[in-house]
Amino acid sequence: MGIKYYDLVTEDWEDFYGELRRNTVGMCKVNNKFKLAWKGPCPHIHDKYGRHPGEPGFDRNNVIEFQPWTSTNSLPSTAGNYYLVNDVSLSSTWYTPNSNIKICLNNHNIVASSSVRLIYVNGDDADLLLCNCDDNKIPSSIYLYWSDFNTPKNIVANGDFPVGVTTYKNADGTDYSFVKGGALIGNNNRVVTVASGKLTLCNCTISNGNVSGGESGGGISIGYKKANLDILGNTKIIYNIGGYSGGLSALGGNSLHSPGAIGDIKLKDECELHYNHARINIGCAEISDGYKCYIDDNASVSFNESSDSSGGIASTLGSIVYMNGGRIYKNIAKSGNCGGVQLYDTQGVGAIFEMSGGVISNNECNGSIGSLYVSTNKSQIKLEANASVYDNVANRQTTRAPKNIHLASNAIITITDTLLFKDNKIGITMQSIGKFTSDFSTYNPDDDPSDFF
Repeated sequence: MGIKYYDLVTEDWEDFYGELRRNTVGMCKVNNKFKLAWKGPCPHIHDKYGRHPGEPGFDRNNVIEFQPWTSTNSLPSTAGNYYLVNDVSLSSTWYTPNSNIKICLNNHNIVASSSVRLIYVNGDDADLLLCNCDDNKIPSSIYLYWSDFNTPKNIVANGDFPVGVTTYKNADGTDYSFVKGGALIGNNNRVVTVASGKLTLCNCTISNGNVSGGESGGGISIGYKKANLDILGNTKIIYNIGGYSGGLSALGGNSLHSPGAIGDIKLKDECELHYNHARINIGCAEISDGYKCYIDDNASVSFNESSDSSGGIASTLGSIVYMNGGRIYKNIAKSGNCGGVQLYDTQGVGAIFEMSGGVISNNECNGSIGSLYVSTNKSQIKLEANASVYDNVANRQTTRAPKNIHLASNAIITITDTLLFKDNKIGITMQSIGKFTSDFSTYNPDDDPSDFF
């Protein structure tokens, strides 16, 4: 049995009644939406965020209908849309087809049973979506199951809960469980590699990746050819370990590319890159070789740590990180410099960090250099609007000195629009004293840099 949704404000009445006559044995009405108990398995239909018809935010223009995947030890080899019926345990790497494939984890997990890379995406046309919905569980105000499907029901809603219903049951009558799934779980190896193509993650978890020695990207590694990565919804990249960049590495073969030519990384919605660890440097994410990285909405890069320097993010070799929202928060460089974001020079080429919104705060390092660190004049910071950098700390085990932005000799902060953070000044330290802004008066003619820094 299953549940089908119709929002009678937006859905077609003829379609509603046709489905009712053909497939259902009963229904109830909750908050002006009819829930239909199907005779057979309910079609697995939702958008990439796991939102079903009738749920808030449902994208009716991008509906996906998934087919069941029942194997417990393999994943599909051909294009299509699939949902997992069971947990899947892999003893060898799943190489995705060079085509479009969508998998709803359906609250199940994909687990590495041996020390192998779990998933490998490669191919110019490879396009993998991994998403998750709660279709086999019962969020309190979204699904209502009743155990007796033989007798039609007509339960009238009173507020969010139907009258007379005091407990929730699964469709088979068993008690509802709050056990959560929807994870890709590594085993002493990287969880996902995207050599080329595109990977989209939405409402799922990447965890327990661990690469050896000085390798990068215990959770996800992308690069070498043109590759793109979207991390959306409530996706969590957590508890991954690398020599460098425990959570995510974006490396294009350690060679210079024009920004964006090799690929884009998008951190959006409520996604979290948390609790990742580097045995050497760069606790969470390394963005290099011309990749563009966008941090938007409420995305969070937080609670990561490195044993040495760069607790959160590091960028080099012509890459650009755009921070328009979100937060970089409470990352730690345990023995070196820079708790938050470091821009550094490789082969004489630096990186750009462009910030128009979001927050960088409460990051810590044990060295003397603070949270947003331009370690070479080949790199630059660009600021505008509501950039917010505060309460970051250096010398965390001794003086706990407030340190926010640190500029190498001759490094410059370029102002690209009107600044709006006069009430929340950003502290600046410099390797050598001198002019540290460019184009300030162009966009702020009535102000002085000391009003903001």
